[in-house]
Formats: sequence, C-alpha cells, structure tokens
Amino acid sequence: MVANSRLLPLLEKKMVRLKPEAEKQHLLAGFSGDSSFAAEARICLQCASCASCCPVLYCQGQSNIRRIVHMLQLGMTRRIVESDALWSCALCLECQESCPMGVNLYHIITSLRQIAAQKGFLPPAAVYFVRSTLRRGRPLPLSARELTSWAESLNLPRRGERIFYGGFYSIMDHAEALQRRVSRISPRRFRLLSNLLVIAQQLGLDRAALRLGQMVGQIDKPGNEHRRSLISAVKVLQRLGVEVAYLGEDEPWCGLELHTYGMKKDFAHHARKVYGRLGEMGVAEIITADTLSLTCFHKFYPEVLDCFDIKVRHFLEVVAEKLPDHKLSLGPSQVNVVFSDPCYLARYLRVTEEPRAVLERIEGVCLREAESNRLATRCDGGGGIEVINPSLALSMAKVRAEELAETHPDRIVTSCPVCVMMLKLGLETAGYHISVVNIEDILWEALEGGSPPGMQASP
Repeated sequence: MVANSRLLPLLEKKMVRLKPEAEKQHLLAGFSGDSSFAAEARICLQCASCASCCPVLYCQGQSNIRRIVHMLQLGMTRRIVESDALWSCALCLECQESCPMGVNLYHIITSLRQIAAQKGFLPPAAVYFVRSTLRRGRPLPLSARELTSWAESLNLPRRGERIFYGGFYSIMDHAEALQRRVSRISPRRFRLLSNLLVIAQQLGLDRAALRLGQMVGQIDKPGNEHRRSLISAVKVLQRLGVEVAYLGEDEPWCGLELHTYGMKKDFAHHARKVYGRLGEMGVAEIITADTLSLTCFHKFYPEVLDCFDIKVRHFLEVVAEKLPDHKLSLGPSQVNVVFSDPCYLARYLRVTEEPRAVLERIEGVCLREAESNRLATRCDGGGGIEVINPSLALSMAKVRAEELAETHPDRIVTSCPVCVMMLKLGLETAGYHISVVNIEDILWEALEGGSPPGMQASP
C-alpha cells in the first residue's frame, strides 16, 4: 500500500493528457496579456523565410522560430513555454522583417515569454536581473553614484524640461567586465553560476559577491569607455547649442529587462512609476544616445500607459538637425569606417540614414557598408540573449564581427552600448584588431580635433 500511494501521484500526472486546444486554454488561465498571438501563428505558411535569416539558428542550430510557430499551430504551447528555445531568441526582428506574410513574430515570442514567466519558467540569469530591477531599480547591484559620477565634471543642471538620459551606457562598463568573463565558460557552468548568484541575491549578498569577484580577479575591474561616450554625447550637444539637464542620482531606470523577459505586469507598474517621477521633475523632453532606453520609452511605454506625452529623441536625430552649421574633420588622413546598425535603432525605430548622413559629413571619413546593413542588419548577440546564453551570444558576435571586418575598416562605428560590447568581444574572439567606437565619440573627435574628453576615475 505504501508503494502504491507513492506511485499514485506519478500515475495521475502521467494520466493527465490535455488535448492541444485544452492545453492552450489551461496555459492561458490567468494570462493577462493579449492572447491574439495564437491567431498570428495561424497566418504562417511555414515557408522558412524566418529560419533562413535567423542569426541564432545560424550559430546554434537548435532554436528555430519556424519550429516554435509550427508547434504553436499544433497547440503544443506547454512544450514551448517549458523549453530553452523560447529564451534563445535575440528579439532582433530580422525574422519579422523577412516574413512575406507579415506575421508579428515579436508578439508571438513576447506573449509566450509572458506565459512562461507567469508559470515560473524563467532562466536563472533572467530571474536575477528581473529581481534586481524590482528591488533596486536597476539590473546590477551598483550604487546611484557609481552610475552617475561620469557627469560630475560637466556641471550640468539637475533639473530642466529637456534632459539627457544616460540609460544603459551608465552600467555597461560593469556589464562588459562581467560579460567578458561569463561568455567564455560552458553553458553548464554558467547555469550553475547563475543559480548561485540568485541564491546570493536572496541572501542580500550579490553586491558583495560582485566585489569579491573583482578582488580575486575572477571578474575584470570595469573601465570607463562607455561612460566616456556619455561625456562625448553631452559635449557634442553643448557644442551644437543644445542645452540639457541631467537628473544624476534621480535618473530612473527604464526597466527594459522586465519587458524583455516577459514580466509585463511588473513592466507596466514600473513604467507608471518612472513616468510619474519624470513628470514630478518637470521633464518634457528626453534626449539619449542609448538606443535601448529610447526604444523602451518610445515604443514600449505607450503600450502600457494611457498617455505618455514626454518627447523622446535619439541623440543622432538632434545632431543631424544641427550639423550643417559646423565643420567636421578627423584630420588629413583618410579613415575607413563601417557603420553597424543596431537592431533596435534600425528595425524597431526605423532610423538608418541619420547615422550615415552624420558620418558622411566628416572630412576624412570613407564610409563603407557591410553586406547586412540598414533594415537587413545582422544581430551581434544582444537583445537579452547575452544575459541568458553568453556563449551563444559570443558566437553571434563573432559572425557579425567577421562580416564587418570584411570591409577592411579602420574603425567600426555603432550607436548602442551593448553592440559596442558584443562587437569588441566578437572581434577579439575572431582575432581582429579593429577598434569599435560609439558614434558620439567619433563626432566629438571630429568637432574637437582630438580624442574624447577624459573623465574622473570611477569610485
């Protein structure tokens, strides 16, 4: 009898076989998102246009957006939300751009992630960053001063209707130090490390663990390259006559990772809180060089807020309006440059010509084009996949770096802090010695005739 009573739960579990439609309804129970994603899947003809251009499938051979959609058509929703394949998508939209039927593949993936998150199927690394944002207001255990000290020498006003937003640039020096370490360990070891970090976070020891890792040399100490790019951006705006304020330690975090990892309710709550804080401080316009934060404010906040009336513009859009009155030069020597379009800038925001117009105005710059450019740009391993599967992200970065290197550039220019990080790692892995710079750095150099301004040592 004892043996039978122990076996009974297992037998009962095996006996529960939901039919596809019943399984879908079971999973959708309590789901607060838009359930029309299943109808989107039925539009798909299974032509494989999405799979043929997927940078993840090219590097991994396992995660297949076409297969995910086909499984959804067959009602195999449970298998999708419980699989790792759902989290191997970089959300780069290359598949959606190539789909002849116009299937909203982004809506399908993000809706499935919402279901997975509600059912508790979040990868441990995503759990860590989500919890950190919900508890601390930012994805890494860093103090507000560590994130904002880059602006101390600029003496910017702390309040104003038009602000400059630092966003992901302010954490990327620390993030790059972490990424450099974890991208070279096995997926199994990374999962173990992620679980240990989640446990440390629950005990309130994750900040101490980060510091200990730096002290013993397991984690590189952060540089200041990304924060230096923020200084370049502000200096360029000031030179062009665009005055901005900077909120400093009062700058709220946009919360993009909550959206990326399916935490839609938490993201909506976070967005309302951020919008309220910005309104209290009298902010009417945001200018940022951070493509990720811009996409979050411009596209995702309006989806969850009834009225988001703050004007949000990319640094490049502002610069493109002001540059005709200024001379730009890198000196007498020709510099061969290739621009790598960030997925968020090109496919989410449809900004592709402004960066090229800016670069072509600089004397001495010879602009070259990679085979994958503009709306057809190739993902370099960002979009959240670098957090969940660093080794896969590094493989994607290597492929993109090799493609860019084929243009024989002196510099690779982009406009996204995550892209800068991933391209640098990809080039190192592929054995190339080509510098990667943010477009604001090369702009400041062209305006000033020298290198970007220095900054105080990080605390």
